[in-house]
Amino acid sequence: MGFWLMKPNKTIDKIPEPGDYRIQPCTKFSSKAVFTVITFLYVLLTAALCVILLAKQKVFDIDPSILEVIPFSWVTFVIAVFYTFICIITIKTLKPGFAQLLIPVTVILVVFCLFDLFGRLENQKNQKYDDGLEEILVKIKGIMQIMTLLSIFLWCFNLLYSFYSYIRDCQLYKEQTRGALHYF
Repeated sequence: MGFWLMKPNKTIDKIPEPGDYRIQPCTKFSSKAVFTVITFLYVLLTAALCVILLAKQKVFDIDPSILEVIPFSWVTFVIAVFYTFICIITIKTLKPGFAQLLIPVTVILVVFCLFDLFGRLENQKNQKYDDGLEEILVKIKGIMQIMTLLSIFLWCFNLLYSFYSYIRDCQLYKEQTRGALHYF
């Protein structure tokens, strides 16, 4: 029996193959392979965020102007660590319940990242600018950051759902074929 948070009522007729679950623009690779690579990048990003947050706390001697570019707070960092940990467990166990858990955690992470970004943009809005052009460029930069962040999160959510679909279908196929064998 698989680990489910919410078991779907779906019939799987054929053995799910990883190659059947792909995502744009990485159609040469399965969602499982892309999800694994992205999770490795999450591990690297989480480690980098830890260094950045420690640098903001003056643990490291880094120029503080560099750190103003990164909008993450400690709460977002903790959620990101939890998210990365669940991603690793999902890859290792291939249990659909962990993939289902990633969906609400992804939404929470997106909300906190947007709060951090909007907070930083609000601080920039309150600054006084000598030139009107500079103020317009800062606003355009903020809009571009929001659009880029949302695009990345939408793609990652699409990847997560494709990977979840593969895990779900594999688990359902195992359960359905195991159940069919008991009748003979």
